[in-house]
Amino acid sequence: MVILRYPRKSLIGDWIRTACGLGIGAGMLLFTPLTWWTGLIFGPITLLFAYFGRRTVERQFQEVAMNDQGLWVRDLRQRGLQWQSLTALRLRFYGSRRQHRKLKAGEEESGGFLELTVTAGATRLRFDSSLEGFSLLAWRAAEAARSEGLTLDPATAGNLLDIGIDPDQDSAPPEMAGAWHAALAEQAGR
Repeated sequence: MVILRYPRKSLIGDWIRTACGLGIGAGMLLFTPLTWWTGLIFGPITLLFAYFGRRTVERQFQEVAMNDQGLWVRDLRQRGLQWQSLTALRLRFYGSRRQHRKLKAGEEESGGFLELTVTAGATRLRFDSSLEGFSLLAWRAAEAARSEGLTLDPATAGNLLDIGIDPDQDSAPPEMAGAWHAALAEQAGR
């Protein structure tokens, strides 16, 4: 079993954005005369950044456990799915066209990010590419989708190819996930 986590370094920016957003939104609500328009503008801003802060707390404590049978997530709650019950797989890129071209060219720092969504029945799990071992997770999810006979949409198939994963053929994990795959094989041998 391999345990994946979001690196603390990748969360620093999220904590700074949360603090700034909450500081501005809540500061305006608390320290200025409350009128309907300040409440209308700064109330939703405060709620948005409070939600963003909750998601950052979730990611800070999140552990993703993965093996050949399934995937389990533990953060503020626990949930999981079995690979053989996979019903949908989506991989989306969020960023500019220029950033997407950099990703296709294989540049590590493209500026955008990928979001992987795996679904099994009512369980839907989402992960973004700042997760350590993300490419191994995407490879394993693509392998499960292929074995379950799922048809992937063109955007998902293209994004998988962009990170070195062929969704149509059984292949070794992508180069960037080689160390994670070796660790998984070593742990399975114990």
